[in-house]
Amino acid sequence: RSQDLIENGWTAEQCLAEPNQEIRRVAIELLGWDRFIEQAKLQPLHKPIPDPGNPGKTITLYSMPEKVFG
Repeated sequence: RSQDLIENGWTAEQCLAEPNQEIRRVAIELLGWDRFIEQAKLQPLHKPIPDPGNPGKTITLYSMPEKVFG
């Protein structure tokens, strides 16, 4: 299964189904957070705000499925 992740990448659905938290994190990073957010249909909890650590950039807090933290 991890070979499939490395060779092909996973969809957001596959990432969310992964029980191992570290593998799930890596899978989401390989997919890319923008694509993950879009595919998982995550909703922002608030409008973007200025990122204090990166001038000129913004950050947004999204609601995440509970299984991401489990």
